[in-house]
Amino acid sequence: MQKSDIIKSLMETIRELEQTEDNQKRKEKWDCIPYTSRDQWRGLPKMDGSCLKGNVPVQVDPNNTFWAKYFNFSLKDYYLNGQVFLENYLKAIIERFKLFNDDVFVTKRVPIWMASGFEASMFGIDVNFFDDKDPWIDHKVMIETPEDLKNMKIPDFYKSGLMPKAIEVYEYVKENLDDDFEVLFPEWIRGPFGVAVYLRGFENLLMDMMDEPEFVHELMRFIVESRKTWYDSLEKYLGRPVVKANLFNDEVNCPSLSPALYEEFVLPYEKELSEYHGGLHYWHSCGDLTPLYKDIVAIPNIDMIHKSPWSSAAEVGKVFGKVSAIEVCLNPQKDILEGSEQYMRELLTGFVKDLTEAQVQGYTLRANNIIFYNTWDFSIEKSRMFINIAREVVDHITKA
Repeated sequence: MQKSDIIKSLMETIRELEQTEDNQKRKEKWDCIPYTSRDQWRGLPKMDGSCLKGNVPVQVDPNNTFWAKYFNFSLKDYYLNGQVFLENYLKAIIERFKLFNDDVFVTKRVPIWMASGFEASMFGIDVNFFDDKDPWIDHKVMIETPEDLKNMKIPDFYKSGLMPKAIEVYEYVKENLDDDFEVLFPEWIRGPFGVAVYLRGFENLLMDMMDEPEFVHELMRFIVESRKTWYDSLEKYLGRPVVKANLFNDEVNCPSLSPALYEEFVLPYEKELSEYHGGLHYWHSCGDLTPLYKDIVAIPNIDMIHKSPWSSAAEVGKVFGKVSAIEVCLNPQKDILEGSEQYMRELLTGFVKDLTEAQVQGYTLRANNIIFYNTWDFSIEKSRMFINIAREVVDHITKA
């Protein structure tokens, strides 16, 4: 297939940006960008203590709704049409580099992500796509009674849910990029508890933990074996090992899930998956993890742990500071788009002081999921304000 002139031009621009002095300086701030396909650009900070001397990478990452509005494309097509995805992904990489003077660097790597309903679709759950917003998962409960689990089947890598579309998009992108570009196949990133919530429903699952604990373990076992089978099939399809993976766990959140329930029903399966994958690139939850960090740290070989806007920087620093790099995320709406300069400065000062006092060995400050808000100039300038304030705060505290 002949590559379009648009794609050729975009590839050449990315090659040029990758070689710029600015891009090389950005890249030096990080350990690496992990070889994994996930939702957004997430670099791995250096775990060498250089953050205590001011080397704290700062990043802004607008979400796909931002770029859909910016470039006027349909999000439904972006997720389901290889041509729309490829052109607009490359455009977004280029434009982000030009818009934001942060530490996100350009690579010739194209990770494909099929949105948050990817794993749910493989178990027969409908995913509703829209032109102007990210897809929603149908809330129909697939397992209405414990007996229904017996009728569930391990997903077929080639046939289940969005898998045929994922393969189609991947093959299109591979065929339409030059050989010096890497294409990363969509990955199963949702943790086993999250998939259990999709299948059983949150309230039902929490009640099952009290009334039907053996069933919950059977359900978690089914999901873990499904994920392992899927990754085994992915390795055969790609013809290479898939080393390390991710666990996205927004459903793991206190007080919805107590430390005792997490330790009994979730932690053993996450430890097992980390061992199966040879470690985890990233453990994520947008919930409050403050009471759970002391249990999560038992999972072996986590390269980077997420600190959500609702979690304590002091606690994650104390527990993970010398074990895993920490991704410190702010609330994009409250802290960035609606936050004043003073508020942002005070918030970041608190985070950096807590992490410095804990002698954390590596972390990044991140404003992710930035959306269009009020006007383009407003959204972009508030993001730039975050970048500047974050760097000023780090310099002031680490070089005082």
